[in-house]
Amino acid sequence: MFANQPSTVRSRRGRGFTLIELLVVIAIIAILAAILFPVFSRARERARAATCMNNMKQIGTAFTMYMQDYEAVICEQHGVPGVWTNRTYWPYFAQPYVKTYDVFKCPSWSSLMIIARGPEPPYLRIPFSYIYNKMNPSYWALNPSYAGKQGFNTDLYAPALPDSKIEDPSGTIWLVEGGSRSAGPIEDRIAFGGQQAVYEWHLDYHMNTYQNGASGYWRRVGNPHFDGFNAIYGDGHVKWVKWKSTTPRMWTIEAD
Repeated sequence: MFANQPSTVRSRRGRGFTLIELLVVIAIIAILAAILFPVFSRARERARAATCMNNMKQIGTAFTMYMQDYEAVICEQHGVPGVWTNRTYWPYFAQPYVKTYDVFKCPSWSSLMIIARGPEPPYLRIPFSYIYNKMNPSYWALNPSYAGKQGFNTDLYAPALPDSKIEDPSGTIWLVEGGSRSAGPIEDRIAFGGQQAVYEWHLDYHMNTYQNGASGYWRRVGNPHFDGFNAIYGDGHVKWVKWKSTTPRMWTIEAD
């Protein structure tokens, strides 16, 4: 039967793709991939951003619960003034309320950070993505009109901060995404406040030196999610903030 088939039918069945047709197919696939891959990438980043926001909501709830239990905001750090080998930072105090250290890590970015060091509690280092709003009254060299105003700093040298002192909780940043960007040992980065954000020291987000000569490049706000970052505010709510859009007012507990 096959021998009786027309030669045109046999040749058509045996004919493959020409080189031009193959190149056209490859070009179409490449174009589709170029169109779809960024879409998939953005979808993955949106999922990571949503996970990060959920983590920060849990931290905000932990801060609120701590404040209710101790009649003050969660402490930035405990220890002996001037003794860097005996410090305990705020994530250690928040952890009992969230039951895990995983919430302190954003899926888009993290770095190992020391959150406790000394005999009690023991040396503890975890993946870490969030930094605390530490604005002391004397930190406003670039904005002298704000001299005397402060953020949520309650460190070794500052007293506890009752919630009544926070004049605009919904408009004041408490915690942001970011962290150390300095070279050198992890211990050096944390000794100078790797879990703390100082507004003026990241005012333009690439500033390497503070005005008075003190190095400030280890405290940077990040922009991991679509040119922005998630932030916890004083009332515990979380929202996305566009990078470089914050103002000094957003970093002070005093309302203007």
